[in-house]
Amino acid sequence: MVFDQHGADLGGEVGYVDADYDGDLDRRKSLSTYIFTLCGSAISYYSSLQVIAALSTTEAEYIVATKGMKEAIWLRGLVSELGLRQDVLVIFCDSQSVVHLARSNKYHLRTKHIEIKHHFI
Repeated sequence: MVFDQHGADLGGEVGYVDADYDGDLDRRKSLSTYIFTLCGSAISYYSSLQVIAALSTTEAEYIVATKGMKEAIWLRGLVSELGLRQDVLVIFCDSQSVVHLARSNKYHLRTKHIEIKHHFI
């Protein structure tokens, strides 16, 4: 996962993930959203309230990043079956804490409350 404020069109499958922490004021749940593009056109989109109430913005963003990664893996298989080769899978995330958490276990002491199933990335 990377953060790039300018975005990129790499010609292959590119994903963008984001969460609106505590966006639903009635139920106190965050909104998860991701979109995947292939050659500049949208091929997959998801937007829904998260099942659990996240305790932090990092947790909300990490949950959607995990969902996005699972979708990216599935889409990569689909793209492969269509005969298109893609060597690199890129997912953009606007949360530096999620990018650092996905890359390193150092932050796990401060994020113990995030369920194990979200450590998929």
